[in-house]
Order: sequence, then C-alpha cells, then structure tokens
Amino acid sequence: MQSLLNDLIAYIDRIQFAVANETETSAVEGPRLDEDFFSIPLNQYLSGRNSRFDLYLKLKSNKFVKVLHKGDSFDLHFLSGLEQRGVSLLYINRNKLSEYLKIQEKILSAIAKDYVTPLRFKSFVICGQGSQIFTCFQELQDRHSLQNLDLFIPAIQNMVEEYRIKYKKNFSKVLFQDTAEHHHSILTVIMGIIISKGQKILSQGPLKNIVMASMFHDISLENEIEAQRVQESDKFKQHPLLSEELLSRHNYFDSVVLQAVRQHHMRVRGESFPALSKNEVINQISQIVGLSDEMSYSMRRVMGSFDVQKMNTLEGYLDEKVFPNFSRGLVDPTKELVFGKKKQ
Repeated sequence: MQSLLNDLIAYIDRIQFAVANETETSAVEGPRLDEDFFSIPLNQYLSGRNSRFDLYLKLKSNKFVKVLHKGDSFDLHFLSGLEQRGVSLLYINRNKLSEYLKIQEKILSAIAKDYVTPLRFKSFVICGQGSQIFTCFQELQDRHSLQNLDLFIPAIQNMVEEYRIKYKKNFSKVLFQDTAEHHHSILTVIMGIIISKGQKILSQGPLKNIVMASMFHDISLENEIEAQRVQESDKFKQHPLLSEELLSRHNYFDSVVLQAVRQHHMRVRGESFPALSKNEVINQISQIVGLSDEMSYSMRRVMGSFDVQKMNTLEGYLDEKVFPNFSRGLVDPTKELVFGKKKQ
C-alpha cells in the first residue's frame, strides 16, 4: 500500500492543475463544527508532494486540530505517522469541497487516459475515486457531490476490461486481489460489470444503470454492511426502500436504477425482502445487482482479506448459500467468468 501511495504522490505531482484557488480572507474564521468539515479516508486523499488544503484531525465532536497547512509537505513520513496513531480519516474545510472535487476530476481524467501506468496502480486510483464519490454523496446527499460519476463509470468499466484482456482466464482472481480492500459498493460495481459481460449486455445505457445501482444500492446504510447483515435488524430489512427513497430525491437517477435498488434483495426463489408485490417482476438489472451484492459480501465473509487459495472455498459457499436463489441463466455465465468453470 505504501509503495502505491508513494507512486500516487509522484504521479499527481506531474499533473498540471488548472484549478483556480478560492480567495482567502482573514475575516473568515476557520472551520470549527462538525458540519464545517468533510471527511476523507486517509488512503484516498489525493495530493502531490505538497498538500493543496489545510488538513485536520477530529479529536471529538466539534473538536478538530490542524495537522497540515496548505502547501506543507504531504509524504509517506507524514502518512506513516498518522497510521501509527490509528488515524483513518482526514478532514478538510467543507467550503473547499468544490475545489477538491475539481482536482479529483482532473486526476481521474488523467489516469483513465493513461495507457502506460501499471494496471494495479490505475485500479488503486479509480476504485479510490469511486469510494470517495460514494462517501461524498452519502455524507452530503446533493447532486454536486456526483459531478465525477460520469468520468468514474467508463473508467472502471475500461479497467475491468483491461484486466480481462491482460490476465485472460485468471483475470477475476487478479482483479479481486487488487481491489478487495475497497468499499463494498466498489466491489459490487466490479461484480456487476463482470456479470453484465456474461449476460452479453453491451449497450452503454444498461451498463451505466447497472453500475449506478450497484454503487448506491446500500446508500441508506450508515454502518458496515457485514454488521448490518449479521444483526438482521429491521433497518437492514428496510434499507432497499430507504435507499430508493433517498435516491429518488434526485432527478439524476433513472427509474430503472431506482427499481434495481428497491429490488436488489428480491429473489426468484428463497428469502426475499421487501416483499414482492402482486404482479411485480424482478427485472434483469435488479437480478444482476442482487447477485453482485451477494458475491461482494460473500467474498468479504469467506476470505476476510483476499486469498487466491480460498477461491474454491468462496465458490463452494456461493453454490450453497447464494447461487440457488438465482436463475441458472444468470449463474452459469458468472461462474465461468469468475471461476473459469464452464457449465457441466
């Protein structure tokens, strides 16, 4: 991870940022309250050798301390010191969010067009950007925080295809190994793209809907997916409806995406929630998102951290717990792509 971060810092230093700095005024006080800040996971803060923002740590509610000034050196020594202290989140002034997102947009655009950079490095950047988009939208719940989504969608689709071309039959094992530490929603997106390929879905419209529904299907859940599933709480049982309602506030999301989010725990057989209403049909995209969600969750449950030696264990778990709830027409092509297993 540290090697990737070191490469990332050097890579971003080579990008010329054409982002206008906002005017600083001494009359404006610095951020103080929780709502004045925006959180960024430590390993997703994309900056060059010098930080482009003041960075803060949260000590407790409404109590922050500045640990880095804008322009100060942002390097592995600084990162290692924070990691050793158990720090996982950094904070920037929420008033600087627009500037921050513009910088992320430039980084994502550059890495998506870079055909020379190693694939593992590209996946680290692209998946990190996707996680940041999810976190930003979940925290702020406004359309402005989705401004980089139109860049992310083709970037991650092309990334998955690059893995397939380079690693052929073993592409899924290498891809999972390189992306397993990312957010559940990003793993679900990757699964959705793989399954869509097995279903021979090539049109960009349906593919975009699958990516968007896969990414935001659990947007209403605040806690870790694993904890919510184990608890089997009423809130978890209601989260497809809550997620749909949250997304429906924004015209950005197509009705097909909303339907897939609502239906991603509905099954053609087996346990299904929320209850399937009379004459309701589970559409193909909903089934793909549902299977992607289950496979992403199962990978974490079976493996913890990715282990190629446990791929057979993962397949056995899916054969017993997951695949029976989905049609063979969906399962067989998926198994062939993920595990290299052709239909018997």
